[in-house]
Amino acid sequence: MENNKYLVFVLLLSACAYSAKKLIIKEIHTDKLVATWYRESYISNTRAFVSANIGGKEEIILDCQDGQITDINIKKDTIFIRFFGSQSHNIYSRKQIFDKYRVEISSVTYEEWNRYYHPELFDKKSGNK
Repeated sequence: MENNKYLVFVLLLSACAYSAKKLIIKEIHTDKLVATWYRESYISNTRAFVSANIGGKEEIILDCQDGQITDINIKKDTIFIRFFGSQSHNIYSRKQIFDKYRVEISSVTYEEWNRYYHPELFDKKSGNK
Protein backbone atom coordinates (compact mmCIF):
# COMPACT_ATOMS: atom_id res chain seq x y z
CA MET A 1 0.00 0.00 0.00
CA GLU A 2 2.84 2.34 0.91
CA ASN A 3 4.54 1.69 -2.46
CA ASN A 4 1.37 2.70 -4.33
CA LYS A 5 1.42 6.12 -2.65
CA TYR A 6 4.98 6.70 -3.82
CA LEU A 7 4.15 5.53 -7.33
CA VAL A 8 1.20 7.93 -7.57
CA PHE A 9 3.37 10.74 -6.22
CA VAL A 10 6.11 10.07 -8.79
CA LEU A 11 3.58 9.89 -11.64
CA LEU A 12 1.98 13.18 -10.61
CA LEU A 13 5.35 14.85 -10.28
CA SER A 14 6.46 13.67 -13.72
CA ALA A 15 3.20 14.86 -15.28
CA CYS A 16 3.70 18.33 -13.81
CA ALA A 17 7.27 18.46 -15.09
CA TYR A 18 6.18 17.69 -18.67
CA SER A 19 7.17 20.42 -21.09
CA ALA A 20 5.57 20.83 -24.48
CA LYS A 21 7.59 20.16 -27.60
CA LYS A 22 7.60 22.81 -30.31
CA LEU A 23 6.99 21.53 -33.85
CA ILE A 24 7.56 24.23 -36.47
CA ILE A 25 5.15 23.91 -39.39
CA LYS A 26 6.11 26.98 -41.42
CA GLU A 27 8.50 29.89 -40.97
CA ILE A 28 8.63 32.99 -43.18
CA HIS A 29 11.56 35.43 -43.22
CA THR A 30 11.46 38.96 -44.59
CA ASP A 31 14.06 41.73 -44.21
CA LYS A 32 12.70 42.72 -40.78
CA LEU A 33 10.15 40.13 -39.68
CA VAL A 34 10.13 36.41 -38.98
CA ALA A 35 6.70 34.78 -38.65
CA THR A 36 6.51 31.23 -37.31
CA TRP A 37 3.57 28.83 -37.25
CA TYR A 38 4.14 25.99 -34.82
CA ARG A 39 2.40 23.42 -32.64
CA GLU A 40 2.91 22.51 -29.03
CA SER A 41 1.64 19.21 -27.70
CA TYR A 42 0.47 19.05 -24.11
CA ILE A 43 -0.80 16.10 -22.12
CA SER A 44 -4.48 16.75 -22.83
CA ASN A 45 -4.42 18.75 -26.07
CA THR A 46 -2.38 20.22 -28.91
CA ARG A 47 -2.37 23.93 -29.64
CA ALA A 48 -1.23 25.95 -32.62
CA PHE A 49 0.58 29.25 -32.42
CA VAL A 50 1.80 31.97 -34.74
CA SER A 51 4.62 34.09 -33.38
CA ALA A 52 6.28 37.16 -34.85
CA ASN A 53 9.83 38.31 -34.22
CA ILE A 54 11.51 41.61 -35.08
CA GLY A 55 15.06 42.15 -33.87
CA GLY A 56 14.75 39.69 -30.99
CA LYS A 57 11.36 41.03 -29.84
CA GLU A 58 9.07 38.00 -30.14
CA GLU A 59 5.36 37.80 -29.38
CA ILE A 60 2.69 35.19 -29.88
CA ILE A 61 0.15 36.80 -32.18
CA LEU A 62 -2.24 33.84 -32.33
CA ASP A 63 -2.90 30.98 -29.89
CA CYS A 64 -5.62 28.58 -31.01
CA GLN A 65 -6.87 25.02 -31.07
CA ASP A 66 -4.67 22.83 -33.26
CA GLY A 67 -5.93 21.96 -36.73
CA GLN A 68 -7.40 25.41 -37.33
CA ILE A 69 -4.53 27.20 -39.08
CA THR A 70 -4.08 26.25 -42.73
CA ASP A 71 -1.40 28.75 -43.84
CA ILE A 72 0.48 31.92 -42.97
CA ASN A 73 1.94 34.59 -45.24
CA ILE A 74 3.40 38.09 -45.11
CA LYS A 75 2.65 40.82 -47.65
CA LYS A 76 3.89 44.38 -47.16
CA ASP A 77 2.75 45.44 -43.66
CA THR A 78 0.32 42.57 -42.99
CA ILE A 79 0.65 39.07 -41.57
CA PHE A 80 -2.04 36.86 -43.11
CA ILE A 81 -3.28 33.76 -41.29
CA ARG A 82 -5.64 31.35 -43.04
CA PHE A 83 -7.98 29.69 -40.58
CA PHE A 84 -10.26 26.69 -41.01
CA GLY A 85 -13.79 26.97 -39.70
CA SER A 86 -15.31 29.31 -37.16
CA GLN A 87 -12.92 31.66 -35.44
CA SER A 88 -15.13 32.51 -32.48
CA HIS A 89 -14.71 29.41 -30.33
CA ASN A 90 -11.29 28.13 -31.45
CA ILE A 91 -9.05 31.12 -30.67
CA TYR A 92 -7.63 31.47 -27.15
CA SER A 93 -5.75 34.74 -27.74
CA ARG A 94 -5.04 37.00 -30.68
CA LYS A 95 -3.22 40.26 -31.36
CA GLN A 96 -4.58 42.72 -33.92
CA ILE A 97 -1.19 44.32 -34.52
CA PHE A 98 2.46 43.48 -33.92
CA ASP A 99 4.93 46.34 -34.09
CA LYS A 100 3.74 48.03 -37.32
CA TYR A 101 2.32 44.85 -38.88
CA ARG A 102 -1.42 44.19 -38.99
CA VAL A 103 -2.60 40.65 -38.25
CA GLU A 104 -5.40 39.51 -40.57
CA ILE A 105 -7.25 36.22 -40.19
CA SER A 106 -9.38 34.89 -43.01
CA SER A 107 -11.54 31.78 -42.92
CA VAL A 108 -11.19 28.84 -45.26
CA THR A 109 -14.36 26.98 -46.16
CA TYR A 110 -14.62 23.20 -46.13
CA GLU A 111 -14.72 23.19 -49.94
CA GLU A 112 -11.58 25.36 -50.23
CA TRP A 113 -9.83 23.04 -47.76
CA ASN A 114 -10.72 19.98 -49.83
CA ARG A 115 -9.74 21.63 -53.13
CA TYR A 116 -6.32 22.44 -51.72
CA TYR A 117 -5.58 19.29 -49.71
CA HIS A 118 -7.62 16.75 -51.71
CA PRO A 119 -7.63 17.90 -55.37
CA GLU A 120 -8.25 14.30 -56.49
CA LEU A 121 -11.84 14.68 -55.25
CA PHE A 122 -12.57 17.29 -57.93
CA ASP A 123 -12.95 16.86 -61.67
CA LYS A 124 -10.04 18.63 -63.40
CA LYS A 125 -12.12 19.93 -66.36
CA SER A 126 -15.26 21.26 -64.69
CA GLY A 127 -14.00 21.86 -61.15
CA ASN A 128 -16.95 19.88 -59.77
CA LYS A 129 -17.02 16.83 -57.54
